[in-house]
Amino acid sequence: MRIAIYIIYNIVYLIGSVWFLLYANTYLNSKFIPDSLRWQDGQVREDLTWFGITLFVLLLLELIVIGFVNYRLNKWYVGNFMTLNSVNNVLWATGIVLGLLLLFIILLNISAYS
Repeated sequence: MRIAIYIIYNIVYLIGSVWFLLYANTYLNSKFIPDSLRWQDGQVREDLTWFGITLFVLLLLELIVIGFVNYRLNKWYVGNFMTLNSVNNVLWATGIVLGLLLLFIILLNISAYS
C-alpha cells in the first residue's frame, strides 16, 4: 500500500508540475524578461530568438527547483514510511519525473516557435 501511495504521489506531482510549468511559461516568465527582447520601436520583433532562449532558460531553472523539491519529498517519504531506505528508489522516481518534465519543456518550446 505504501508503494502505491508513493507512485500515486509522484504521478500527481508530475501532473501538478506540468500545470505549473505551462502556467509559468504562459503568464509569469514573460514578466521577468526585459521588454527590449520582445519589442522594437513599438512593434513585436521579427526575430524572437533571444526571447525564446530566455524563456527556455527560465523553464530549466524552474525545473531544477521542482526537481529538488521532488527529490527532498521522495527522500522524506522513503525514509519515514517505507522500509526500503534506499537512495536508488528516490533517484529513480525523481529521475523519471525530471525526464518527463524535460521532455514536456522541449515539446512546449518546439511547439511555440515552429
